[in-house]
Amino acid sequence: MGKMKICSTCKRELPATPQYFYKFIHAKDGLKSSCKECQGGNFKVKEKLPEGYRRCSRCKQVLPETEDYFLKYWSKKDSKYYWKCHCLECGKKSCKAWRQDNPEKYKEYYTERNKTEEARTYNREYKRANRDKGIEQHKRYRSKSENLAKIKAYDAERRRNPETREKVLDWSRRWRAENPEKVADYNKQYLEGHKDYFRQATHIRNARKKALKSTLTLEEWEAIKAHFGYTCAYCGKSLERFQQDHFIPLSQGGEYTAKNIVPACKKCNCSKHTSSFEEWYRRQSFYTPERKAFILDYIERVL
Repeated sequence: MGKMKICSTCKRELPATPQYFYKFIHAKDGLKSSCKECQGGNFKVKEKLPEGYRRCSRCKQVLPETEDYFLKYWSKKDSKYYWKCHCLECGKKSCKAWRQDNPEKYKEYYTERNKTEEARTYNREYKRANRDKGIEQHKRYRSKSENLAKIKAYDAERRRNPETREKVLDWSRRWRAENPEKVADYNKQYLEGHKDYFRQATHIRNARKKALKSTLTLEEWEAIKAHFGYTCAYCGKSLERFQQDHFIPLSQGGEYTAKNIVPACKKCNCSKHTSSFEEWYRRQSFYTPERKAFILDYIERVL
């Protein structure tokens, strides 16, 4: 056993080595008189790691001492950079937990920080260097149903805000000019899913050209179709989609209102065209007095 030394504070006899006593050049043996524990330290031997590696203080993993695994911070006291004691992954988890526990403080901090020129420069450079990553992250966020309301509210606010409106419109015009095929596909899909809306807009426009009343809504149109049992008002044929027929033709002053619109199949609508109901309906093979009375009863009741 090597040389021993008694601690002047706790009176324990311990090996006279730097593991148990701090070095002190003015002492005869080069060690302080009190042991490390009495001075707030411990007897643990500093771990010897391979060169270029360090142990994370939180997850205890031994990782390469590089910017891929550890973050550097600037010391104002020494005017130099040091490695942080915990790894990047542990730092991210810690920051995420703090943001979840302090949403208001984080929002205030993030808003103020983004106003600085340093933050704006960093954000521009990061987006430029990680463009593909940003696009994928943006797509994932927009694909989640729980984010749709937030996205719509954000887009609407940017279009209303005078400071961002022109920027949004310019970007939209450029994108549409650079992606004509995508625009055509989108318009086609949108038209397929909103045929009633575009049909209504066309009828309203035609009625206004002739200075006629045009007040039919999509809700009223649904009620009319339900009244006729989702069948053609004239021939009684069941269909998924109907055309809106003017009971009194537009050319004869028929308004685009709930009292003058009935559901019709394409064949009946084209056949009737600008003819009056009485003269056209009697010539049809599917004519029945009961069906005629049912149609007239609806028109008179609405009137």
